[in-house]
Amino acid sequence: MYAAGLLSFGHAKYLQEVLLASALIGAGAGAMETVASAVASDLFPENRAAILNGLQVAFGCGAAAGPATAYAFLACGHHWQQLYTGFGIANLFLMVGLAICHIPRSHLTEQVIHVRDLVQLGKHPVFILCSVACALYVGTETGFFSWLPTYMNTGVIGGHRFSGIAITIFWIAMTLGRVGTHFLLPHFKPRQLISILGIVGTVGVLVTATSTYSASIIIGIIICGISFAGIFGLILTCAADRFPRLTGTVFGGVVAAAGVGGALIPWLIGAIGQSRYGWHVAIGFISVFSLAISGTTIALRRWDKDAST
Repeated sequence: MYAAGLLSFGHAKYLQEVLLASALIGAGAGAMETVASAVASDLFPENRAAILNGLQVAFGCGAAAGPATAYAFLACGHHWQQLYTGFGIANLFLMVGLAICHIPRSHLTEQVIHVRDLVQLGKHPVFILCSVACALYVGTETGFFSWLPTYMNTGVIGGHRFSGIAITIFWIAMTLGRVGTHFLLPHFKPRQLISILGIVGTVGVLVTATSTYSASIIIGIIICGISFAGIFGLILTCAADRFPRLTGTVFGGVVAAAGVGGALIPWLIGAIGQSRYGWHVAIGFISVFSLAISGTTIALRRWDKDAST
């Protein structure tokens, strides 16, 4: 599905084709990440937090290399459509590799996803809080990095010089932060780490939003990248620890909520930025969502004692 979306986007000539291809890309990417996380969680339950964080390290490497690769490819005079075609072909090879790869069957979880399980999960406070936290996180992360180039170009003195590499800097910091999270895991519970990282991320957002010079904004971007780094994997860990026999269904629901946050919060940030309030206020408003992530983990503490049931 992801490969079909990329190839379709690269050959789209009309807006309707672009919208359809975008839907395929979003659905395929979201499903791949959900299933990969669930499989890894089931195969390595004794080291779940580290494994899920490791997947996010790999994600960060690709996210950092992707924009830089695309920029270099286009700077050499190639057409943007060739870029999408190349990525689509790469994902076809991935599809073949996954099809022939033997993945052991897990004995810890139900293999079939049942709608009734998802309905029952929707009534559980832990699932609801994890879903809200993931929606806030993805909305915060996406809203921050997706509007960075616009913010650098329009709201920062000399920011245009860094607008092209701001996202790459962010994702390099994200990748390094995920490596750092690995070393913190033995010393903190997942929900405690989420709370700490959410607060530090709030500081990073405010530094980015209140600065007017490129150097200090880059520092804010790095703080945001490092602090946002481990939150996604840690949220999934909290959910999987509470519902170890329903990881596929749980991750599907949590990531679906993440998609809602990833759609609504960036739209809101863009609307504020293009209003009379401007981009400094818009970027600063992201700190509200970052701080709210920490708030959800405080609420999770109430059910911490039931995590093994």
